[in-house]
Amino acid sequence: MYDEDTGTLFLQHKSQSSATTYQAAINVEHVLESLRPSYLEIGARLNIVGYKGRETSIKESATGCITVDVQALMLWSAGDVNLDEYVKTVEERRAAENRIKATRKDWALTSDNK
Repeated sequence: MYDEDTGTLFLQHKSQSSATTYQAAINVEHVLESLRPSYLEIGARLNIVGYKGRETSIKESATGCITVDVQALMLWSAGDVNLDEYVKTVEERRAAENRIKATRKDWALTSDNK
């Protein structure tokens, strides 16, 4: 959804692994020349580079929706994305990072006991 009054593009993703919905409130004022009508269609996949500024907040609503405010610096179409494969890859990476952290913690405990 795009709010013309505030120059904010709202993007959502419902997590398959939990009941949480993630929403990004993207301020697109600085990239309006890149914003094409097709980017505003429901189901459009976008790549956005931006930052969370000082005024940024992360809010969780009573419905389990977590919203993050972002100032867009660059925006372009992501084309056809296999979302299921992308989510699977992200989850696998997180699991690998957690295994690495656990291994490092185990090493630290082992070296402390020597």
